[in-house]
Amino acid sequence: MTIHSIFRNLLLCTLLSSATAETTDWKLARDHDGIQVYTREIEGIAFRQFKGAVTIEAPLSAVVAAFEDLDAAEKWVRSCKKMELLERVSPTETYVYSYSPAPWPIRDRDVVVRNTISQDPESLVVTIQQTAAPRKTMRLANTIRIELIEGCWKMTPRPDGKTDLEYSVLSDPGGGLPAWFVNRISISMPKDILSGMRNAACSAKHANARFDFITEPVQWKADSPQLTDDSAHFERVLPDFGSRSTLLQAGKPGI
Repeated sequence: MTIHSIFRNLLLCTLLSSATAETTDWKLARDHDGIQVYTREIEGIAFRQFKGAVTIEAPLSAVVAAFEDLDAAEKWVRSCKKMELLERVSPTETYVYSYSPAPWPIRDRDVVVRNTISQDPESLVVTIQQTAAPRKTMRLANTIRIELIEGCWKMTPRPDGKTDLEYSVLSDPGGGLPAWFVNRISISMPKDILSGMRNAACSAKHANARFDFITEPVQWKADSPQLTDDSAHFERVLPDFGSRSTLLQAGKPGI
């Protein structure tokens, strides 16, 4: 494996974890296998912001469960040696640590990411905001701690039971790496991340996932004689406050 590919995979791990500034418009960079990748410039920042979009044939809760499943993420986030939950502040707020070794002359990287999950009560869109928390845990010798990550996951339920997923991220991997090098390698990350998320969310493991904090529009009333182009297309299923996802019952940490 070349240093180029190893570092690309290293970034994949540390960025599983979008910035608000003056920006240019999104430009489509890649469109393959049902996944679109966009880039745009951020004023005053040398690194490009990346966004990926995909439609997943699974409901909201399954997509959230895939996001929370660190064991699975370690398998499809290549070069990630360690990913663990540091703290679960609440069901919707976590701190997660990731570590990725790298070959010489690239130094190892690690990162602590704070994740916060929210859901709009009307549209039912789920948003997961991610920011770096570099002082959350002690630093390792000879390892560069990622100081800047601003990411956003947007999960939009569809009337047909599928979920539109968008992932955007802006990051500086640190260590003085040139921006052109990071931008060139990073363009493949959204596709790899969304492909892994799609596979995980559609797996049998998360088919019956439910969360207390997620309201799931699960049923498309195709035979209703009173259909309109609004939320009447959905039959909302309120959260079951007497239970948690089987994922959480098993003690699986959240990304």
